[in-house]
Amino acid sequence: MSYKILFLCQHFYPESSSSASLPFDTARWLVQRGYQVDVLCGMPNEDGVPSGETVDGVHITRLNYARPPKRSKLGRIFVYFSFVLKVLLRIKKLEQYDIIFVYSNPPVLPAAALLAEKLWGTKVVFICYDVYPEIAVRMGSISPNGLISRLMTALNRRLARKVDAVVALTEEMRQLLLTRRPGLTGDRVRTIHNWAHEETLPENGNAVSVRNQYGIPTQAFVVSYIGNMGICQDMHTILDAAQRLKPDDNIRFLLVGDGVKKPEILRHIQQKSLTNIILLNTMPPEDCTRLQRGSDCCIVSLEPGLGGLCAPSKYQSCLYAGKPILMIADDDFCFCREIRREQAGIIVRPGSADTLASQIQKMAADRYLCEYYGRHARALYDRKYTYTAAMQLYAELLTKIDEENASCGY
Repeated sequence: MSYKILFLCQHFYPESSSSASLPFDTARWLVQRGYQVDVLCGMPNEDGVPSGETVDGVHITRLNYARPPKRSKLGRIFVYFSFVLKVLLRIKKLEQYDIIFVYSNPPVLPAAALLAEKLWGTKVVFICYDVYPEIAVRMGSISPNGLISRLMTALNRRLARKVDAVVALTEEMRQLLLTRRPGLTGDRVRTIHNWAHEETLPENGNAVSVRNQYGIPTQAFVVSYIGNMGICQDMHTILDAAQRLKPDDNIRFLLVGDGVKKPEILRHIQQKSLTNIILLNTMPPEDCTRLQRGSDCCIVSLEPGLGGLCAPSKYQSCLYAGKPILMIADDDFCFCREIRREQAGIIVRPGSADTLASQIQKMAADRYLCEYYGRHARALYDRKYTYTAAMQLYAELLTKIDEENASCGY
């Protein structure tokens, strides 16, 4: 059955973040399989992007919404509700769709999809990138007993009862959702991992071009962090390790991305005169892939206590690049267990800057060890995390919805 599908998300093409590029990948794949796919998303904060266009068969409508000038907790909440309000003002347009794919950012956005379900019986697939309100409470962004937390909890209760399918990024997240969302049944929750931007690039010459582009000595050992620099990412351990390694001219750090911690990172680099760090803005996925391949190892970081509540998408990108992973996270986090089991890198606890610095020095002195970890990382990606494998799981999800519709006589 060829459904008419709406993707409901704040970020989408042409934005460069994984929260924009991954839905775009999924939407394009569905179009190639014969589905009609529309997107209702936010307008990027950049010039020259039209309010509506069709890209690779995906029909995109972008909504302008309010953005406060300062990055703050209150400001982020204001942005969330501003975008959702714009969507709700167009709720009548959602009547025409058979299925809505709604994403967890902003966390109150599923309210619009649930309203469509109530009014017209629209099928709802919830893509859970982050588990709210738990993650916001854990990071101190909201009070556990505050209005926002209670609102999200009430929304989650209805979502658990009414949603047709939930996509979790890891098995750890799937189990957490089943534990904390009364009414959500195991047959409706599927684990579909994120994937990398699988761009065909020459294997040779990446390291040289990256070093030439940013003035890095040819023999230097390049440690890259490429991704979001938000409240969930442990950036302090990286900065503290870079400070300890500042006297070592053979090691350079490449930090690429954006987020609420970016201004603080810039101030720290300037105050400590960390000339061994190159700080760059967010780049398109293909450029991130090139930088990762041009690095010697890649960092993935997560603040303590967030296992199961989120899953850094940069993890798959680092595996795809075939580079050893330096994972900064709690020892029992699912990616840490996997890295250890597959011998794809090294685990460092959050706050352990001395350990991170010493492990970087160890790999810089032993390039064969890096190659060993890197081969295992790429083999893991090819076996478990490919784009094709993820899309096959989405196909199975839609097949299940089709079978359920048939059994109900739709």
